[in-house]
Amino acid sequence: MADPEGKEADASGPSEGQFSKEAQSIMGLLTEGGITEYDPRVVSMLMDVQYAVTTKILEMASGLSRHAEKSRIDSDDVQTAADMLGVLGSSAPDREKMLLLAQDKNAQPLPAIRHNYGLKLPNDRFCQLQQNLVYKADDEYQQ
Repeated sequence: MADPEGKEADASGPSEGQFSKEAQSIMGLLTEGGITEYDPRVVSMLMDVQYAVTTKILEMASGLSRHAEKSRIDSDDVQTAADMLGVLGSSAPDREKMLLLAQDKNAQPLPAIRHNYGLKLPNDRFCQLQQNLVYKADDEYQQ
């Protein structure tokens, strides 16, 4: 990882004492995930994403709470909002389901091959292989 001045920086990034508590927790998550080299801007980008997702969940939970005529947002509202937005669950299908889908698709036979082999070009009128102008010599001009 390179500094803006071109000097080599420490592999763990800048010292954690100069960052906020939230930034330190993001840096801790990156370290736990095995990511030791990263641009310092990654931390602020992840904090922005975290703020945006949290804001969306809380706005949805607030609407659910108002709809249920509650005075406070409870954990059920937050869980329902997160489920509705799909931020906590994995959207990737499991391996067994993908294997079944692949097996079904591969069981279908391929379409028959046509018997007109060779290079398939458009009609001659659409090809640019023919001349598109005719030169007429003017007898008066050549004398």
